[in-house]
Amino acid sequence: MVSLSSQMAYVLLGEVETALRDVLSDAVGTHTPSETFPRDLQDRLEDRRRREGFKSAPLEASQLIPYLDFQDAFDMVSRHRKQLRQDLASGVSDLSVEVSAITAIRNRVAHNRPLETEDLPVTIRFCEKLARISGWDWSELQSALSAIAANHQYFYQARAHLAI
Repeated sequence: MVSLSSQMAYVLLGEVETALRDVLSDAVGTHTPSETFPRDLQDRLEDRRRREGFKSAPLEASQLIPYLDFQDAFDMVSRHRKQLRQDLASGVSDLSVEVSAITAIRNRVAHNRPLETEDLPVTIRFCEKLARISGWDWSELQSALSAIAANHQYFYQARAHLAI
C-alpha cells in the first residue's frame, strides 16, 4: 500500500513538473527543437513521441516538452533562463542545488518505492520555495500546498500529472 506521505508528494511533484514544463513552453515553445534541446535530449524526446504514435517530426519545441523527465525539465528551464523574467530566472537558479534531491524523491514516488523519512518535508519546503518565486503563476501549486496543509485527505480529490 502506498503511504499518505507518498501520495501527498505525488500530488505536489506532479504540480511542480507541470509548472516547469509550462514555464519552458512559455519561454521557448515556439522555437525549433534544435534551438531548444541538446541533440541527445532531442533524440530521446523524439523517440518517446514516436513510441506514442506520432509519425511527423516536431516543428516546435512545445511538441517535445511533454516528454521531458523532471530533471530535464528543470535543466531546460535553467538553460533558457535568459528568456525568463529576471525574478523567475533568479529564483529557479537559487533552487538548482536542491533539484537533485527532489528528483530522487520524485523517482521514488513515481515508481512506488519506499520514501525516506524526510522526503515529504523536503518536498513541501521545495514546493513552498518554488511557489514564492515571482514571475510565474504558481496558483495550482499554491492551491495544492494550501489544501494539503488544511486537509490531509486532499490528495484523494487532487489530480496529479506526474509522468512515469
